[in-house]
Amino acid sequence: FADISGYQQALLYEQREGVYGFLITSRHLEQMKGNLEAYMNAVHRLLQHQLENKINLYAGQFVQGIDNIKAAFRTANQAMQYKYAYADRSLFLYEQMEMDVEPLTDMGLDPSQYIVLLEQMEEHDSAAVLHTIERIFLTFEHKRFTPDGVRNSLSRCIFDVIRAIQNMQDSDIQAKSPVIEWHQYPLTLQELKQLFRTFIVESARTITHLRKENAKGNIVKIKAYIESHYAENISLKSIAGKFYMNSVYLGQLFKKTYGIYFNEFLLHIRIKKAKQLLRQTDMRIYEIAENVGFNNADYFVCQFEKVEHKTPTEYRNALLSKT
Repeated sequence: FADISGYQQALLYEQREGVYGFLITSRHLEQMKGNLEAYMNAVHRLLQHQLENKINLYAGQFVQGIDNIKAAFRTANQAMQYKYAYADRSLFLYEQMEMDVEPLTDMGLDPSQYIVLLEQMEEHDSAAVLHTIERIFLTFEHKRFTPDGVRNSLSRCIFDVIRAIQNMQDSDIQAKSPVIEWHQYPLTLQELKQLFRTFIVESARTITHLRKENAKGNIVKIKAYIESHYAENISLKSIAGKFYMNSVYLGQLFKKTYGIYFNEFLLHIRIKKAKQLLRQTDMRIYEIAENVGFNNADYFVCQFEKVEHKTPTEYRNALLSKT
């Protein structure tokens, strides 16, 4: 690595893939009259001219003697902690970062953001997905996340997405995604956002495809499940979650397949069972209501009358009058 002055040399060492370090001595700064920032800017211009990717430079504190090199190395890595807090910067000097009074964030994102993003993916709301991704990355920058904080946040989100797809019986598609090992590469915040966005968009398409495929075989199982669990506190949303389907899509598919809306189907099953109990037992009305899935006896009476055009008591009395 040739120094910008043309006669000094700087030895490179590779810290990890894409991350290189080199020692700066007072002799390197002679042409810049000892100004480290001016020297680093000149090096940055040289590298940026030769390389296509965005280059970030991190400078540790100056130390006296070779025995203190570790301190220079350590402080250069500390300066690197600010790379996402100042996503638009390319030069990070430890002495400047040390004077920064705003704290960095190591904590992960609020879990609610992962939940919202996954729901939007399952609902195939592309505009909302992209908006949420933008909001997540603005949070990284505005709340000054460290690289570890960003990594922990995205790893949690990536894991949740992969797990959702695995639950839909298709795990191989995501196993090859480069986003899984992104932290091994020195990506800028913008590069990372593009990689993450590609992963999320492709995953959302995969979820939509699998949901449609699974729905074709699951709709019969769902009908049978409702018929077996009608007495429980079930809903379209809870069943959709159990079968890893979007609730709106499930409602549409159920109506298309059976010609009746889910809520109507569930109500008719419950009323049918209630009529059986009214005929065959002497259970009280509130007991029958609880037995067929109603938490409120008055609401049960109202729904029964809506379907049968008579109350449960009237239905039972009509049966008794015929005996």
